[in-house]
This record gives sequence, structure tokens and C-alpha cells, in this order.
Amino acid sequence: SLIVVTAGNGVFEVPHDLSKKTKHRCIEDGIALNLVCLGPAPSHVVPLFIVRDTPARAYRSAHN
Repeated sequence: SLIVVTAGNGVFEVPHDLSKKTKHRCIEDGIALNLVCLGPAPSHVVPLFIVRDTPARAYRSAHN
């Protein structure tokens, strides 16, 4: 079990590939994660993980 304390408000931008790997490993290894956010709470449910495209995908879509 992990406890992560952050000064943020619970909104995180994460790369797609890292999100998939982390989810897979947490499920596979049975790891629990508690996230403690010390910043002011936003008006929506948190934690919120904004998954962005990998750099290769972003490059391809920008140059097509």
C-alpha cells in the first residue's frame, strides 16, 4: 500500500503509455494507492488523470 501526499489539487496530466503500465502493474501486483491532495478542492471529482497522447502520436497528428 502506498500513500502519496501532494500539494496539488488532484488534477494530473499523464502520458498514455505510463498510465497503462502503472494500471497494469498495480492490478498485477495488488498495490493499493491512497492520494492525499493538500490544495484547494476543485468543483469536480478528483483525482483526475488527464491522459495525453504519446509524443509520437501527437507529432503524427500535428503533421498530417
